[in-house]
Amino acid sequence: MTFPPLQSVLDFFPALQSQGPRTQNKARILPFFSDLTLGIKYAFADHFLWKLLALYGMFIFLCVPAGFLATLFVSRTYGDTYFYLTTVELVGFTGMLAGGLLIGVWGGYKNRMKTLIVGLVAFGALAVGMGAVNNFIVYLSLVLIYGVALTMVQTATTTLLQEKAEPEMQGRVFGFFGAIFSGFLPFGMIVFGPIADAIPMRWIMIGSGIALILMAVYVLTQKSFYGAGMMNTSDSPAEDGI
Repeated sequence: MTFPPLQSVLDFFPALQSQGPRTQNKARILPFFSDLTLGIKYAFADHFLWKLLALYGMFIFLCVPAGFLATLFVSRTYGDTYFYLTTVELVGFTGMLAGGLLIGVWGGYKNRMKTLIVGLVAFGALAVGMGAVNNFIVYLSLVLIYGVALTMVQTATTTLLQEKAEPEMQGRVFGFFGAIFSGFLPFGMIVFGPIADAIPMRWIMIGSGIALILMAVYVLTQKSFYGAGMMNTSDSPAEDGI
């Protein structure tokens, strides 16, 4: 179920446990890597989980230009004063807070994948809009809704992982989930940061937004993957309803 190069990497970690006497630090570190290895193997062996985690990794990577490089964009486009930089951070936080309250009250669609797709499309469309507008107030309005869309994607992904992973493997899978975020975010910074010095950030934001929308369209074409997001109402598998 795993690709040979990945299998070699995964098999490397357990091998470390048999090499020489352990110090106290090694005794603490090796179980962590062992658990992480088990989580990676488990996720890649499950068709739904590895596709969901790959989708999430691409989402984190593509949301870097409009989301995590927002301060750079604002300083270059509208000004680098404290007012502009502080305001965009506060509005983004308010949007995420509002998104959390919305999901908490509403709960999302019965099909978790639909909630995820709506968040992806909204995220992509808002990234395009944020790159296209020239008015700071309009930009802030889009940032506010952008925070709501971010929460929708995060919540839907987290809920799906919790529902689809076996209880005894959830901790390991969520460890891998956190590693994906911690890896793809700086990777996006490394890629898009230098590109922003050669290409206007507006075009990068628009391009990443379009890519996010195309990702959502691709997920819609994967009927079994999309249908697996239905809430479990019984012990039997959910139907692939749209």
